[in-house]
Amino acid sequence: MLLYATTSSGGANEINALMQTAAIRGRMMELIAIIDRPHDKNYQDRAFMTGIMSLLDTLFGMEIRQVVDKLEMPEEVIRALIHREGRLGCKLRLVEAREKGDVEQVGKVMAELEFLDQTNLVKAELDALNWANRVSQSASS
Repeated sequence: MLLYATTSSGGANEINALMQTAAIRGRMMELIAIIDRPHDKNYQDRAFMTGIMSLLDTLFGMEIRQVVDKLEMPEEVIRALIHREGRLGCKLRLVEAREKGDVEQVGKVMAELEFLDQTNLVKAELDALNWANRVSQSASS
């Protein structure tokens, strides 16, 4: 999919920024999932996948439903991507609210995620940013 995205319309900088944001979302959701379910690697992988895929609609210029219909994914991921429902949808809403700087929404979503405190959220965000920067530097080397 990413090969297709690089040949689609839109500037390379815009695509790179979207891919960087998707990587940050994926890693941040994975880190939050590790706190939520530390012994459930499959769930952590689904969280990462949800974050990565959450920008495919923007990247491809199509509705998320169209993207999801073309791919085989767990129902939990589909619900998160289309409706922002379920535990993964809640985590995705949190990550999106952080991106927008929407403090009120962050507080509301964190209240739903009782296992997560502000310190762990900030740590997950910083770790995700560092990870995405390392991946980006490795890819450009």
